[in-house]
Amino acid sequence: GETKYDIVYINSTPSSSQGCFIEDGNNIAYSIYISRNGESNEPAVLTMNGGYLEVKGWEMKLGYDDANASRGIFNLNDGTVNISGTGGVCIGYGLESQAEININAGIFRTQKLYVSFTGSNACGRLNLNGGMFCVGLGNYFFVNQPGRIDIYQGMLVINGNVELYVQNLVQANLITAYNGTGTINVTYNEV
Repeated sequence: GETKYDIVYINSTPSSSQGCFIEDGNNIAYSIYISRNGESNEPAVLTMNGGYLEVKGWEMKLGYDDANASRGIFNLNDGTVNISGTGGVCIGYGLESQAEININAGIFRTQKLYVSFTGSNACGRLNLNGGMFCVGLGNYFFVNQPGRIDIYQGMLVINGNVELYVQNLVQANLITAYNGTGTINVTYNEV
């Protein structure tokens, strides 16, 4: 059942380097932190193969630990993720952390997105291999060096007229297609 203040920490150990899995069902948490500090080369991993996941209270952070070089990965292979908490999603937060979200299928929604949190020298990456990633508030959509969003078969949808801002990110190679070899089409549609 749902409880208001469940906080989930994913920190894989060397004996379970494949991490944790969500296969189905309705899964609700207050916050989710996916991070493993620099004591091992293995990242913390959460993989979702189906079902529904909602963060209702605050945020989802990857590469969160304050320890140097923390690592975290979230894989969405199917299902729906809804980050309705006020903190949104941060891919790469801790000092020199490395983090990524891989969308292979399904839908991921958040109001706010931060890729490579400012001032932390974190390297965050959003890989859209399929499915859809939606950002509800265009004025809370940030991609900072050395982070990147790379689009293969997936779709990035940002609410609000941020076309010029997104074009600037494309020109700066912070949003790329096919690892920099493809073309990005940026359009704004009033609804």
